[in-house]
Amino acid sequence: MVSQGSLSVLITNLILSGRSGTEIVVGNLARALGELGHRAIVYSPRPGPIAHELRAAGVPVITELSEAHGPVDIIHGHHLPTTVAALARWPETPAIFVGHDAVAWHDSPPLFPQVRRYVAVDDTVAGRLLESGVDASRLSVVLNQPDLDRFVLGPPLPEHPRRALAFAKNEGHLGAIRRGCEMRGIALEVAGPAVGRLLEAPERVLPAFDLVFTSALSALEAMACGRGVIVCDGRGLAGWVSPSVFPHWRRLNFGLGVLRAPVTVEGVLAAIDNYSAAEAEAMAARVRSDGGFRTQARAYLAEYAAAMADQGWRTDVEASRAALAGYVQEWSPSETTPRPWMQERDFLLDRVDAGLVAERCALDTRYGLGDPGVERWLRPLSGFSSSEGWGRWTAAETALLVMRAPRARALHLHFTVMPFLAPTHTRQRLSVEVNGMLLAEHAFEGDRIGDPVTVTLAIAAARVPDDGLLWIHLGLPDAVSPASLGVSDDPRQLGVALAEWRFSAG
Repeated sequence: MVSQGSLSVLITNLILSGRSGTEIVVGNLARALGELGHRAIVYSPRPGPIAHELRAAGVPVITELSEAHGPVDIIHGHHLPTTVAALARWPETPAIFVGHDAVAWHDSPPLFPQVRRYVAVDDTVAGRLLESGVDASRLSVVLNQPDLDRFVLGPPLPEHPRRALAFAKNEGHLGAIRRGCEMRGIALEVAGPAVGRLLEAPERVLPAFDLVFTSALSALEAMACGRGVIVCDGRGLAGWVSPSVFPHWRRLNFGLGVLRAPVTVEGVLAAIDNYSAAEAEAMAARVRSDGGFRTQARAYLAEYAAAMADQGWRTDVEASRAALAGYVQEWSPSETTPRPWMQERDFLLDRVDAGLVAERCALDTRYGLGDPGVERWLRPLSGFSSSEGWGRWTAAETALLVMRAPRARALHLHFTVMPFLAPTHTRQRLSVEVNGMLLAEHAFEGDRIGDPVTVTLAIAAARVPDDGLLWIHLGLPDAVSPASLGVSDDPRQLGVALAEWRFSAG
C-alpha cells in the first residue's frame, strides 16, 4: 500500500468504445481506486459505453490531455501511443506501464526513464516485455481479476450441459463449436463483435448458461458465475478448465499462451465431454477466493509506490529527450521502412474494403448474387465460391455474409436458395443466424438439385443496429463435394446455392 496519502492517478487506454479486456480493467480499476480513497482520471481518445458509466459514477474521462486539470501523481499507462502522450504532457510525473497483449504493436513497452515499473497481466506478456528490453528488476506480473460484485454465482449446473454461450471476437472457431454442440444436443448462442451482437450486461446473461466458450478475462468472469468454461477463441483451443490445469492457465490469463491446438470438431467434443458440474463449482470458489478487482487495485497501488519512490531518473534529462525523439522517429510514417502500426492499418483497410457494403438494400427490391455490382449491397466474407452469374454456391460447412438492411420497424428477409442434393446425398441442413441470433433451421431432402426454395427470416427491429449491418452466418453441416460422391469432378464442399434476396416490411 502506498504511503503518500490520496493519489491522483491518470489511467490511459486507446479506446473505451467497446468491452474488451483492457476497457473492463480500466473501469474496474478506476472504481476500486475511488473506493480506496484515491482519484482516478481516465484518458482515452475514443470514449464509449464504459466512459459513460465512469462519468456517471463521478470518474472524469477525458479525450484530450488538455482537458486534465490539477496535478497528476502517477501515470498508469495502457497502450503505447496514449502512454507516451501522457508522459510528454506530464514530464515530471513517474509512470508504470501495463502490457496486456503479447503481439499487438500498440502494447509495445515505452522504454522511457520516466516509466519506473512495468507490469504484465500474465507470464506470456511478461516474456514479450523482457524481449522488448524491459529490465527484469522493474517487471512484475499482476493477474487480471473479475468484478465479483457484478459476476455473482448463478444456479447449480446440471449433470450434463444443455445451454452454451460462445463469445466471438472473430469468426473462425465458431463452425467447430456449432457442430460440436449440435452433436451433443447442446443449444448454442453466440455473442461478440464477429456476429454483431454485443452483450451490454454479460453479468445478467452468463448465469443462464451451463457452458461458456471464451478466453482471457471473460473466462474468469464466467468461472466467477459458476459456469463451466472451455477456453478457446479464433486463435486456438485450450480446452475444459479443470482444477489440474487451472494454476498454469491462470498464470497465462487463459489467453494466447494456452491456445495451442486448432479449433476442430473433435477437439470441441473432447472438451465438452470433460464437462463436470463439480469441477466448475470448484473453479468458481477458486476464482472468487482471489478477491476480485480490489485485490488487483491494491497490487497496482504497490507498483505506484515503488515507481514514486524511485527518483533517480529525474536528473537524466538527456535520456528522456532521447527516448522521446526515438519514439517519434520509430512511430512516424515511413515509405522505406513500414512500421507495425502502418502494416496493421493497411490490413484493416483491406478488411474494410472487403467486408463492408456501401448502400442499404431497398424494400421490395430483388437483388441477385450474380448481378454486376452486387457488392454495393452484399459481401460474401467467407465460405462462398465465386459468382456463377445466377448466384453463388457455399463451399464450406459455414459461410458468412454481410449486408445493410433497409430502415423499417421490422423486416422479413427472403433468400432464394437451392440445396445441393444427389442420389447418394439426400439430406442438406441449413441454419441461419443474424447478428448472433438463430432465426431459421431447414432440412432439405431429395435426390437431386431441384427448384429454388425461398427461406424467410423474420428480423425484429432490436436485431438491426443503427448502421443497418446484418452479419449473416450460414451453418451447413452436411456440405459435401460432388467429387467425393462420384457425381462429378467438382471438389467444392457444396451446401446451398444463393440466387437472390429481397426485404419486405414485417
